[in-house]
Amino acid sequence: MAEYTNEIVIARPIDAVRAALDDPELATRWVSGLQKVEPVDGAFAEVGGHARYHFAQHGMEFALDRKVKALAPGRREIAFESPMFSTEVEEELEEVDGGTRVVSRNVISSSGPPIADSMVEDMKARQAADFERLKELLEG
Repeated sequence: MAEYTNEIVIARPIDAVRAALDDPELATRWVSGLQKVEPVDGAFAEVGGHARYHFAQHGMEFALDRKVKALAPGRREIAFESPMFSTEVEEELEEVDGGTRVVSRNVISSSGPPIADSMVEDMKARQAADFERLKELLEG
């Protein structure tokens, strides 16, 4: 098991940030390597919502199943699953001076060999870059 956390402040109201995070079409513009989001079951942003994320990264194509596990004001839990690993994400949004703080805590589990530290660092760096792209999109 491995963990990492990323956070960013986006100079937009919390409702605008939540709407962007809940927009599967917009996700392809800010999530690294995301080619398309395929709805599977339920509403994308609601508990039980299931979508398949199709990626092309590092010369490989793969899919992750995304499921919303829990929702509360300013907080949600999402699971990303593949045959090789799963990631539990706890996402928090908080109003702060100048906008909205987004915090993403990620716990990765492997169904095979342990996940290499270099892979975790790569995932953390990729998510940080994704957050920067989201910030650019929303702040214009």
